[in-house]
Amino acid sequence: MDRLGTIVVVDPDELTRAAVHSTADRHSYEVVTFDNGEALLEGLADRRPVLAVVEVDLAAEKTGFEVLSELRDEFGAGLLVMLVSGQRTAPHDRVAGLLLGADDYVLKPFDLAEFRARVHRLLMRSTAQMAQLQEPGETVKLSPRERQVLTLLAAGNSQDEIAQELYISPKTVATHLQHVLVKLNVHSRAQAVAVAYRRRILTPSADADRRG
Repeated sequence: MDRLGTIVVVDPDELTRAAVHSTADRHSYEVVTFDNGEALLEGLADRRPVLAVVEVDLAAEKTGFEVLSELRDEFGAGLLVMLVSGQRTAPHDRVAGLLLGADDYVLKPFDLAEFRARVHRLLMRSTAQMAQLQEPGETVKLSPRERQVLTLLAAGNSQDEIAQELYISPKTVATHLQHVLVKLNVHSRAQAVAVAYRRRILTPSADADRRG
């Protein structure tokens, strides 16, 4: 089953991870987890997450506030971020997190039903934002190579197969696909293909010709 997008969790707490997983499974989202923010961006090299759930008090050099800033720099305001904390619970901590750009700030221990509702609300916001930015008529300029990669992806080829077809490395394919996701403002490869057809960036006939 195609996933609608990726939720990243930066928190070693199993309760937080389980709560996110239970919500994501209901709505067909993939979940990627990290214990801290040290290798976060490298681990998301071929993904553009739709939501990030970040613990403020991480047992590493980077705090959750610093991770939030890095995510904002890398993915922009379109990425929704929820901060969670069982230690930084004072009003000034919550205000600081929101002023830094968090979309929500949840205190631990949290009620599971309320937490799921907050995650669900953010996912619905992301879906609405994406739909608004995908209205027909806006020109999307893909490079010739990006269009080739997207066409091969739409034809059902894997990342390795695309690399072999175009005589480039799988890592380069992943980079082109990441650029496509950003330009189309989507969060998964399945969404990229669907939007490309809907906006006539790709056409079924062209796809059929490429496979032939």
